[in-house]
Amino acid sequence: MKQMNQLPKAIRDSSLTLTYHKKLTGEFRFTVTDITSGFQRFFFLKPNAAPEVVLPVIRASDPYILNEWIEYIVKVDSAPYLSNYDSVNNTVYEKSMMQFFQGRMAWKQVQLTVDTATSQVSIALQDIENNALKINKWSWQEISVSKQLGVAMGGGNYWDIDLQHKMVYLSGNLARRLEMGRGDMVVPLAAFFKRVHPDDRAGVENAIECMDQGHLMLRHRCLMPRGKTLHLTAYAIPFFDRNGDVSHIKGHVQDNTDQESAIEMLAISEKRFRNVVENANDIFVLLDRNGLINYVSPSVRHVLGYTEKKLYGKHYVHFLGPYTNPDKSVWDFHQNVLRKGQPYHEVQLLHTDGSKRWFRVSMSPIEDYKGQIVEIGVMCRDITREKQQKDKLLFLAHHDLLTHTLNRSYFEEMLEKISELEHLSCALIMLDLNGLRFVNDTFGRSKGDDLLAEAAHIFERAAAKKDGIVARTGGDEFVILVESDSPEEAESICRQIDEECTATKYRKIPLHVSWGIDFSAQAQRDIHKMYEKAEERMYRKKLLDSDSLHNHIISSLKTALESRHLETADHMSRMEKIVLSMGKATRLTSTELDRLVLLASLHDIGKVAIPDHIINKPGRLTNEEFEVMKTHSEVGRRIAISSQELACIADEIRHHHERWDGKGYPQGISGEKIPVLSRMVGVADAYDVMTNARPYKTPIPHKQALEELHRCSGTQFDPDIVNVFDKLYSNG
Repeated sequence: MKQMNQLPKAIRDSSLTLTYHKKLTGEFRFTVTDITSGFQRFFFLKPNAAPEVVLPVIRASDPYILNEWIEYIVKVDSAPYLSNYDSVNNTVYEKSMMQFFQGRMAWKQVQLTVDTATSQVSIALQDIENNALKINKWSWQEISVSKQLGVAMGGGNYWDIDLQHKMVYLSGNLARRLEMGRGDMVVPLAAFFKRVHPDDRAGVENAIECMDQGHLMLRHRCLMPRGKTLHLTAYAIPFFDRNGDVSHIKGHVQDNTDQESAIEMLAISEKRFRNVVENANDIFVLLDRNGLINYVSPSVRHVLGYTEKKLYGKHYVHFLGPYTNPDKSVWDFHQNVLRKGQPYHEVQLLHTDGSKRWFRVSMSPIEDYKGQIVEIGVMCRDITREKQQKDKLLFLAHHDLLTHTLNRSYFEEMLEKISELEHLSCALIMLDLNGLRFVNDTFGRSKGDDLLAEAAHIFERAAAKKDGIVARTGGDEFVILVESDSPEEAESICRQIDEECTATKYRKIPLHVSWGIDFSAQAQRDIHKMYEKAEERMYRKKLLDSDSLHNHIISSLKTALESRHLETADHMSRMEKIVLSMGKATRLTSTELDRLVLLASLHDIGKVAIPDHIINKPGRLTNEEFEVMKTHSEVGRRIAISSQELACIADEIRHHHERWDGKGYPQGISGEKIPVLSRMVGVADAYDVMTNARPYKTPIPHKQALEELHRCSGTQFDPDIVNVFDKLYSNG
């Protein structure tokens, strides 16, 4: 272009050439034809920058260059309003405060020329920041100030500081915003400074003193009446007098209070959220769309033992570790969250110490302003205790608390479901634990509970071979239900139970179980009738076993009594001889003699329930231990009542430690109220104990024992029976 060639080389080397085209809409479209390296440096453009990035950069630096000047030169034929317009050469000469890279602003001499014949526009720039600024500032500032302030001071919050007179002009909008007046006004500079926040005042004053170095953008706070604070951003331009000194500072104020409040509230909210997240027991995790961990809260340290750094950038599968419903379960959950925001899922995670913990994991998508999911927020709550409590309650609802087998109510529910299965052949076994009442009466209910638990273990081991289920349906009754193809399979289970029960003994008393079986094929099954038939067969077998069982129990008790005391067998033999001679001397009937001999051998049968440490204690018993020992007479009576063979001597067993004077136990009866057989056994037992060794005493001679019996005659012993004994054994 002719005009461009006439420019000085310094300006011509920093130029841009555009071609313009008027569209049907009346707007102009520009195309970059040529750009110099100097122009690129002015705008911090890379060498060989694409043309499409040039125009936006120029428009951003000064909107008037393309938007108004070119349009005016091309379209208007009348006298231009631009005072520095050369109509002959179609050229505009301007000094402009232009904004460059990263907000930097600088003064530039702009020369813009339009060639309407070729539809080309040339723009040339010259840097006047360091030279022309102070030399010709007064001549050109007044020309362009209205444009500069008009663009920069949108909203009318304009101010003008007169440094010579220490006054400040405020536009009406700004005066009202600062609540200093209703319209344009002038206030002293000192009064204006008083409204600046004390913490920001020094910075504002320093900025004004340095205005001769160029433009200003300063953020500060302004104090308002009633304690309110405004957050303001001031944009200022210095104006110089003819001596080159700053005389005025003109600019405008942008109110950022709402933005600052929002930022402050956001910061508070973020801090509050962070405090909640980082101090909560729950684990909070942020995942990207692919499941990579962007953030995990510190609670992961004490909840699962991991460190945050170890998990950052890894897929959440590394975080989860092995769990009960592996990858597919959680992956499907993850995908459902991305599709529709599924609320929560329960997974089992592995602690670094190897233990497993249950967690309720809730995921929620986090969207950007376009509604696109950019992250997934994950909250993991440890529900291990809750899960354990639920499992415990569920277990208690379905199981017997003592034996841990199924309880009756849950078993009946299962029977209803099983009865609906058409293609299932099964066997039902009813079991009754014999002798439980005897053990309860003899050794106490806690020992009976132990017996029940041991029997349940035997039943479960036997049923496990056929994947059967065991239920406790009554006090001593159990049911086994197994899938079976024949009755023989069920009978093999019962034989195994019998063998284990025979091998298992509780204090020398063997376990004994009566059982009944019913089998049903697929097409014939009626589960309730099966239950009734098996129960009927079980009771029939129990009746047949009862007599031999009681005899076996009594025999076992005698053996148990003998095994616990080395002298018991000899003691029984001596006692039988002594009482037999005493019974004959007092002319008892043969039936009474049989009862007396039986009583002599089993009067201490209740001692099988006394703990070993008391029975075999070498020294004197304490008061507490003696109270325990005294219970053996009552226990012996209960044992005797449970057996037809011993029931005839139950009362005599109970009272064989009563005294003639009523100071004995357990009931404290006296005189002839004590059964005569008990009185005889009492004298014979006392003599045998005195003359034979015991863990807690040494024996005494026969004569001394007789003297002791006579000494206690009338108090501890029946005098008549002592005399009978003396006549029989006075000679040793």
